[in-house]
Amino acid sequence: MKFRARRSDEPEIMLIPMIDVMLVLVIFLVATTSFVNESRLRVELPEASIRASNPESRRVEVGIDAEGLFSVGDKPAGSRAETLRAVLGPALAADPEARFVIRADARTPHQAVVTAMDVAGQLGVRAIGIAALPKPGE
Repeated sequence: MKFRARRSDEPEIMLIPMIDVMLVLVIFLVATTSFVNESRLRVELPEASIRASNPESRRVEVGIDAEGLFSVGDKPAGSRAETLRAVLGPALAADPEARFVIRADARTPHQAVVTAMDVAGQLGVRAIGIAALPKPGE
């Protein structure tokens, strides 16, 4: 009696569907990734050659002096984020459509500007302007 040899089907990995899924993932990642080229950033503050399009529009201004002390309009706000938030909150609530502008001294510590931007973001500001002086001779 002759028995047939059993053929065992070995499991196979189906490569074509896996390649399709991987291609879709790569396309998704490329489409949703933001590429930042930091080497192109040029920061030349506080002078600028472009003037504001409408400087007389309503705005809330945060001033920062060389020591990092804040002021909102003519009201002093100390040097801490909590005091800035306490003074800035009512000013933004009074006019939610006003533009938000940071007017910092050229010698202001970078951390003070970042603190002002952080507090503004926490209070719902989505667009921040930085005031600059025109370059001499322009």
